[in-house]
Parts: sequence; structure tokens; C-alpha cells
Amino acid sequence: MASYPDHVGTAQKLLEQQAEINQLRAEVERLTEITRRDTAGFEALGRENAALRAKLAKVSDIHSEFKIYDDCGHHTHDDDADTVIVDDLGEVCRSAYMYSICRECCAPGDSQTVDCVDSHDHSECWPCVTRATVDELPRESS
Repeated sequence: MASYPDHVGTAQKLLEQQAEINQLRAEVERLTEITRRDTAGFEALGRENAALRAKLAKVSDIHSEFKIYDDCGHHTHDDDADTVIVDDLGEVCRSAYMYSICRECCAPGDSQTVDCVDSHDHSECWPCVTRATVDELPRESS
């Protein structure tokens, strides 16, 4: 049979271990709370990121390419001709393409503005500054 001092020593060791267990339990609870808070923060950032990407997609849709064609001079086109329908001109050869402009900046209402036609070099029309800026932003990896 074990002696009384052995039981006291064993009890002392168990009490020391219990104190260490309590410290570890407190640390686990602290880390769990940090994880919970960080997870909520990451989820909020994810929602904000998705909302911003949706807004950027709308900007890209609004500032879209609008192609300008010249009248090709053909009164009729063969059935297999590569043509496009242009509001102001009707059916024209796709090869009559001249340049592109921004639908929002230079062609609101699906018609090129007089200011765009007469007042600047069209190389600055597409992509417009807004679209170029949006296009330069990093994309979310799939």
C-alpha cells in the first residue's frame, strides 16, 4: 500500500496539471474568439469585394465598345457577305469598319455625338479612360 506522502505528491501534481489545463483552455477560448472575429471580418470583406466587382462589371457594360462604320457603297450584298447592320446606314460590309468609340462617352443613345465626330482624335475614344482603368484592375482568380 502506498504511503500518505505519495498521495499528497500525486495530488499536488494533479493540481499543477489542472492549472496548466485551465491556462490552455483559456488560450483555446481566446484563439477561438479571434478566429470567429477574423472569420466574420473575412466574410464581410468577401461580400464587399463581390459588391465592388458587380459595380465594376456594370461600369464595363456601360462603357462598352461602339464600332463606327463608313458606308461601303454597295446597294446590295450577297447572302454570304460579311456584313453588319448599322442604325444610320443599314447593312454595310464589315470591312467598312473605321474605328471604335465608347458607347457611354461618345455615343449615348446609340449615335455618335457631334462633339466626338468633330472635336478630337478617335484613338482616345476606345477604350475610354474609365474603361481602361477598370480593365487594368486585377481580376479575381477562378
